[in-house]
Amino acid sequence: MDKQLPWEIIFQEILPRIPAKTLIQYKCVSKDWYTSISSSSNSFFIKTHLDYWKSKSSNGVIQQPCDECYTFHDEETGEHFDLELHKLFNDDRKILIPFASYDGLLLVQSIDYGNTHSFPSYYVCNPITRQLTKLPHPPFWLYPSEISFDPTTYKYKVVSWSNQQGCAIFTLGDDDGSGDSSSWRLVPLPSDVGDMYTRGVSVNGALYWVSISISCSINEPVSSSMCFILSLDMNKEEIKKINMPTEEEYNKPPILVEFKGGLYAVFNSEENLEKLVIWELDDWKKYIWKKITKKCSNSEYVYTCVTTIVARNRLKLQNGILPLRRKNYQYCLDHVNSLVSWDDKAFRKKKRKWCSSRGFKLVSYVTMFYLFFVFQIYPVVTKGS
Repeated sequence: MDKQLPWEIIFQEILPRIPAKTLIQYKCVSKDWYTSISSSSNSFFIKTHLDYWKSKSSNGVIQQPCDECYTFHDEETGEHFDLELHKLFNDDRKILIPFASYDGLLLVQSIDYGNTHSFPSYYVCNPITRQLTKLPHPPFWLYPSEISFDPTTYKYKVVSWSNQQGCAIFTLGDDDGSGDSSSWRLVPLPSDVGDMYTRGVSVNGALYWVSISISCSINEPVSSSMCFILSLDMNKEEIKKINMPTEEEYNKPPILVEFKGGLYAVFNSEENLEKLVIWELDDWKKYIWKKITKKCSNSEYVYTCVTTIVARNRLKLQNGILPLRRKNYQYCLDHVNSLVSWDDKAFRKKKRKWCSSRGFKLVSYVTMFYLFFVFQIYPVVTKGS
């Protein structure tokens, strides 16, 4: 009697539901497990695992409980651990500040302790796989910045804004190691666009954000009439304005939220965070928005989930500064742990170590059924069988 579960059940139903921090330890089971867990970000398993954890209505956050420590915390799963960034960078003399996250990748600013006014260095890392790369010297300070993804080329890109110089873009994995800033590409912004008002949101191969008009005074209260929604096509690297929904009751710019491949503009009141008005981008070519309400049967689920995201995160942004979430932490940065890599060569260069073929027997019939019940997928498996 064969006591091994079908391969499809293991890699499509069970392992994608295991947190990346735990899953990374399973590489030693066999050669096939090592290859699947360590493969590039466009592999089927890595994408399946990432999609499962991104589909949750609430991801984890990176917190800073003290000056030298960054931790990951997920209220839903109970995961909590130290990212150990200084060990990853192997340098205790640096001030490390992670200020952008996407698909498990972190954009980190590094500053010398003794010279805090010097131009900082910038890195991208995956705290789970411990992959790390230094970015070439950028044309300007990378703040505010985001990491986004081009689904056409399967490439991750770092994007930064400057209303004087435009938008700087760097493709991860394209650097030849020389550190030449020419590997950054500058894309001009529309002439009437000023500072970034909200953080960027990556949806369907584009990065969306709200910017303030260049004519807006710093001390002047920001209203929706003074703002634009901009779209950056990650493949063509072109920026254009798109229509922005307006709400007379809320004379403030909306907050942009991504949920399951949809883009939502959320208007809320600081006095009553539970009172929300949500618009969904319905036509992606003509950029036509439609209002969704809890009363609409086909939109009730989306409305409830987007409301939960906004209510939990309290998305109070201050000109792109990391959102303040809890009083006892300096900031919180949304983050999902993953096995994503921007360059598969980094894994292929490593000396592969694994247990003998008998290691596969470590995941026994009893262990797998334990995982079935823990992750509550037994009905899914029995239905498939």
